This record gives sequence, C-alpha cells and structure tokens, in this order.
Amino acid sequence: VPLSYMFGTRDGLQYLFRDSEAGPGAKLGLLGLRGDGIASSSSSSSSKSNGKNTTYKIPKGLGLNPKLKSMIQRRAEKINRIIARTALKSEFKKDYNIDYDKRRNKNNNTKLNPKAERKQRERLLKSEMRKAVPSIQYTLRQLDQKQLLPAIFFIFSRAGCDNAAEQVCFDMRKKSEAMTIMSMRDEAESEYEIEDGEVVQNKKGKSRRRGNTDRRSRSTMQDNNGRKFRSNSNYVSEDTMSSILDGNSNDFMSKEDYLETLNPLNSETGSIKDINLQEYADRGLLTIQAVKDVAARVIVFNNQNEEIKFDNNVIDQFLHGVGSHHAGQLPAHKAFVEALFRSQLMKVVFATETLAAGINMPARTTVICSMAKRGEGSSMNLLETSNMLQMAGRAGRRGMDTDGTCVLVATPFEGPDQAIDILTSEIKPITSQFSPSYSLAVNLIARGEGKLDVARKLVQKSFAMWGKQRVEDKLEFAKQAHGDQFEEVMEIAAHVKYLDRLKELLDAKYNGGGAISNSKVKKVLEVLDDKNLLKKASKTLVGLNQILELEQNTLNYLKQEANPIRAIDHDIEIYGLRELMNVDNADLENEFEEQQKRIEKISADMSNHVMTAMAVFANDFLNNPQSEYDDFRASLQLARGNDQDLISTV
Repeated sequence: VPLSYMFGTRDGLQYLFRDSEAGPGAKLGLLGLRGDGIASSSSSSSSKSNGKNTTYKIPKGLGLNPKLKSMIQRRAEKINRIIARTALKSEFKKDYNIDYDKRRNKNNNTKLNPKAERKQRERLLKSEMRKAVPSIQYTLRQLDQKQLLPAIFFIFSRAGCDNAAEQVCFDMRKKSEAMTIMSMRDEAESEYEIEDGEVVQNKKGKSRRRGNTDRRSRSTMQDNNGRKFRSNSNYVSEDTMSSILDGNSNDFMSKEDYLETLNPLNSETGSIKDINLQEYADRGLLTIQAVKDVAARVIVFNNQNEEIKFDNNVIDQFLHGVGSHHAGQLPAHKAFVEALFRSQLMKVVFATETLAAGINMPARTTVICSMAKRGEGSSMNLLETSNMLQMAGRAGRRGMDTDGTCVLVATPFEGPDQAIDILTSEIKPITSQFSPSYSLAVNLIARGEGKLDVARKLVQKSFAMWGKQRVEDKLEFAKQAHGDQFEEVMEIAAHVKYLDRLKELLDAKYNGGGAISNSKVKKVLEVLDDKNLLKKASKTLVGLNQILELEQNTLNYLKQEANPIRAIDHDIEIYGLRELMNVDNADLENEFEEQQKRIEKISADMSNHVMTAMAVFANDFLNNPQSEYDDFRASLQLARGNDQDLISTV
C-alpha cells in the first residue's frame, strides 16, 4: 500500500512534501533519488548533504510543502520583528530625549550585542516552535475528521502511552459534557425570556425556538469569550478548542475526580452497565454495536482471568475505542489489545516503537509523535531513517485502504525540515547485535534440556549467523570470480574500507553537516572523495620522498668531499696554498647552503602535503581510546592483515 506523508501542527495537518504523492514508499517514491521511484522530468533540484561531506541533488517534488515553508518564514519574520523592537527599545532607554514614535519610523541600524541577539533569537525560536506543537487530542480530532482512523500513535515512553490514552478519554468526556451543558443553556434561554425585569416562560414560540436551539446546540460550541463554533468544522484550531473547553471548565470535574469516580463495571453483577454503552458510543470513536462487542469481550476476559482482569481505567479506554501497547504490560493484555485492533474494535493505539516490528496490527494511519529519541548517555538523537520508515510502514491496510498516511508531529525541537532530512537520507545497513554471554549459554542449554544440538539450531537461526553465512557465500563466489587475483582484490577492498571510514570520521568531527573552516580537512576530504586526486596525491608524495632522499645523498656526498680538504688544512700554511683553498672552501660552503635550502623546501612541501595531513588525522583517531574509533582501528588491521571479513565490502 503506497504511503503519503503529512506534518501536524496546531493549525492542522498539511502534506510534508511539495508533491503529495512523493516520499519513501509513496506512489512516486523518491522521484528518482538514488534510483528510487519515478524521476520527475519537470523539476529543478536542490543540494543536500548526506553527512559524508558530499552533496547530492534532490528533486523539487521532495522539497518542503510551500504552506509549511511559508509558516517557517512567518515565524522567522516574527522573531526578527521582536528582536528589532527590543533593540529599538534598548536604544531609546539610552537616549530618552528622542521621541520613541519618531525613532520607530526611522530606518536605523540599531542592533543588540551579537551574543545577546543570538541568545534571544534561540530563545524566541524555541518559544515559537513550542507554540506550534499540537496536543495528541487535537491531532486525533483532525484524523477523525479526515477519516484517517484507525491510527497508531508512536510515543517513546511506556508511561507516555498510558497517560496519552487516559488524557484522550478524559478529553472526550470533557467535550461531551461541555456540549451537553451548552445545549441545556440554549434550551433554557429559548424557553424563558425577560419581561419588565422578571423571567417569564415564553409560551408563544416555545416549541419552535426549542427545536431550533436543540438542532443548533448539537452542532455548535461556545468558548469563554462567547464566540460560537461548529463542533464538526475542519477550521477549529487547537487554541479555539482549548478556549471552548476552558470556558466551561467550572461545570465538570477534573481528570483526577474523573478517574476516581470511574466505574464502568457493575460491581454486583460483574457486567457492564447498559446505561453507559450509548454514552460511550456518543462521545467515543466506536459505534454502539462495536461498544457492545468490546464490552462482551471484556466481560469474558475478566471472568476467565480473575487474577489479571482489567481495571476500570483500562475498560473505560477500551469502550472509547482507545488503548495502549508497550512492553510494560502483561502479554495477555497486549494480545487482547492486538485482537481488538485487528477486529476494528479499537480506533487508536498508543504504542512504543517495538510495536513496529513483528506484530500484525495494520492501521490506516501512523502518527510519529517525536523525531528524536533518547540514546546512550541520555543524549537526544534524531531517529534513524530505517526506524522512521519501519514505523511509517505500519500505515495502510492491504485489501482495505488504497493508501496509508504517516503523520509526523511538530515538536519544540524538530520541524518539517528535520522530517524531510530523515526521510530522504540513506538507510544505514543493519548490523547484528548478537553478543554471546554466560547467561545466554545457560538459557540455550536449558531450552534444549541439555542437548547441544537444540542450542546449536537456535543459534544458527540468529541474524548474526545468517550474516556470517552470507559472508561465507560471498567469499566463495569472490574466489571463483577473481581466481588468482583474489588476494589483490581483497587488499584493495581493505584499503577502500579504511579510507572510507577515515572520511566518515573526518566529516563527523570537523564538518558535522555544516561548513568546514579547517582548510586542511577540506582538502583531505576532497582528495578522499576523488580517486583520481587520491592517486595523484599519493604519486606526488612518493616523488617528493624520492627527491628528498636524493638531495640528502647529495648533501652527504658534499660532506665527504669536504673532509679531505679539512684534513690538509694544517699543511696549507707550509706550502702557501691558503688563498687558493679559501676560494674552494667558499664555493663548497655555498653548495652546502643551497643544498640545505633545497632539502628544507622539499621537507616543507612534504609537511604541507595533503597525504601528510591525512596521516596526522589518522594517527589522532588511532590514538584516541574512545570506543567510537574501535572500528577504525579494526579497519587498519584488516588493511594490513587482509582478513577475510573484508569480503563484505567487495
């Protein structure tokens, strides 16, 4: 099922890419980028860095949606206006004799301190990005209005999944109560009117006005400022909905009171109260028949599993068509949620990213609530492209949907630009994390009841063994294909792997996706990117080394020639040859100086050579004890030892 990508903000959902049918896994794919999809014939291209100091062209259709781009531009203009206004006020305070209004109309170049301006710009940008973040409840309402349910919301926190499910159900109840209260108010206003300062019943137009009011109250809501909006309108923003609910916040209970008084189960009979089923259907995401089916399943589960029965809070979520799924739940509870979702008896599931792998829960839409995840050292890192696509691929039910939708939600730290960067980046190869240990050996032997054959079969089914077998097959194929030249091919592959890793480390340390300030690093990366330049640089360094060796031999020869002359220096006075020898010594000293200068010049050329700089950087990485450089040290050993593991690079 092809995918389409949307981006969610407080203003609603917009397509992420300029071409709504473009994107990884979409109908048009990546529009020819890296050979994926159908190339666009009428689009210009823009450059993008892939993190390895190289740029490639991305089709115009993969650019940012103009609506989202204009949103970013408006945000930047607002920040610039605030900074300019702050600078103007600061200058006015220093020179209070000048009228402030006149200064505002003047085109002056008043600026803040660069450091202060940068800090203020960063603070304002974070504030504006935080304002654009939509709530989960608002995003769910948008999906419901666009008929994009059922949906899976990916939240990278177990507690976050449970809290989101609770908050969504509470918001549904709150909205339902708000509409009921406003309906009662409109009905009371239509039934009574004021005459001579007294409230009297309006009998003349009672039935007509009450009927109109009932019909209007079911489709309109009022905020705390007295404004009325259609409840099913696609243009009710997050701020408007919050204002509507806040305007009636004194009329219904808080979330804590709601959870305490929640009792969908009848404690006496053990059955779900029939009187509540229609209420759940009215304010939830399910039909009345679906609510009854869910209720029946819950009753059966609780009766058969008394020790692990669902509590009132979870039952309330199920009856609203909402659930959560993560590794902190009991396997039986997770299986129950999966069964409800597959049977279309649950419209929304809040889950961690583990649900994206190996579980049969196809959805119409997937919502990725964050584009960064906490990694090692408690640092926040952007999601890998493979992880993002794994979650996005859950969207679209085969045989039921013509396409699936992946919604990426704005966060205080990531916007649509980061979303496009992740989706259009190259997918890194999958590597096995299989690590044998004592506990693993004990568990394997216990699984096989002491039989090693059973343990061996289980290990052979691992991804690591599959990768090893694949390497062995490649090795055998390479030996047959290259014959006597196999060793030479392996040596070349080892050198290529070493240089590629060096290039990645240099780019990550000195570039980081931005401009390179170090000219030596820039030159080294240019040489590593071009094989012809690398070959030429290697030859020039070898030539300089040979010339230096020749010049040093010449200097040594001159020194040997000067020794006999210095040995007969004592006899010069006796035979009257001082003047003649002085001339020869002067010529010899000049040759010494010229030869020394040539050697110094060649040595300087070698010191400034790009290959020398490359060696210096490589030694810095090799001598660094951090674990991130272990693979670089291993690649050097492979280049020297020609290990067979290099077949993976051939």
